[in-house]
Amino acid sequence: ASLTAVFPPPLTEFKPIWECDEDLWRRILEVNVMGQFYSLKHVIPSMLRRSEKDSSGSVILTSSIAGVKTGAFSIGLSSYAASKHAIKALALNTANEVKSLNIRVNVVAPGPTETPMTDMYREVMSKEELDGLLKTISIIGRSAQPEEVAEIVTFLASEKASMCTGGVYGIDGGMAAM
Repeated sequence: ASLTAVFPPPLTEFKPIWECDEDLWRRILEVNVMGQFYSLKHVIPSMLRRSEKDSSGSVILTSSIAGVKTGAFSIGLSSYAASKHAIKALALNTANEVKSLNIRVNVVAPGPTETPMTDMYREVMSKEELDGLLKTISIIGRSAQPEEVAEIVTFLASEKASMCTGGVYGIDGGMAAM
């Protein structure tokens, strides 16, 4: 049996870069980047201890479409986007570092998903405005459902994904393609 680790949800706040004070910037980096760094730092040794008995491990970090591309949806999210780009770099480099250890490292990069986090969008725009924005920034034109993100995570954690490592998997309705 393999061991899988999936890392934490993000922290963000809508503020243009010139309104983002150092405390907010640090807090976002601490939660979004350092939280996943500490998780990797401690889960990989655990996987290595298990690898004497078990055959593999899978690590899945959570980034965002904001860590892949910028656009109309990311106004006021400079600190968040920077942290999500950092997670992508952390994951891809870690995948190379553990390649001989039979541990796979991947990233899921959701776009807007129907979760409490997307309530922030509703604080700054109406439902109609949000729906209109989603139709212009993604091919599919809607938010993802949590179950759709979970399906990708479940696949990446499984042995069916044994050839998947160092990948960034967008669940963004085609936002990265636009």
